[in-house]
Amino acid sequence: MLQRGILQKQEIIGKKSQTGKKITFGEAFENQKFLTCVNERKFFLDAIKIIAYQAETAMVNRIKKQMANPEQARSLIRKFYRADADIIVDNEKQVLHVKIHRTDHWADDKILVNLCKQLNQTQTIFPGSNPTLFYDLATD
Repeated sequence: MLQRGILQKQEIIGKKSQTGKKITFGEAFENQKFLTCVNERKFFLDAIKIIAYQAETAMVNRIKKQMANPEQARSLIRKFYRADADIIVDNEKQVLHVKIHRTDHWADDKILVNLCKQLNQTQTIFPGSNPTLFYDLATD
């Protein structure tokens, strides 16, 4: 009985070593093939990620010059992205006011104020509507 089990195990190991590790897309069963919409969805999401990374990199390049340690610019930008903010809509003036809460360090706040000034100079219109985005630090 034990010997039969050992022989079966060796047989299975032999078959497994002869089996290829990968199959081509054409060799897969029809129900196992990927649908093209899955690939299109992935390409679309990857494109969004690339655009977001490029926008982040552009902001990093804007604040690098102001930092004592430019290698930390990306982590500082991400810190700004996670910061709390108040959004105030002024329909009369057609302005979407984003008031970003202060950080825990005065030097970071100084960089954030300069970044807000640079962003305000672009006079970006909020997509799908008329208000212009205006960034500022929230006062206590």
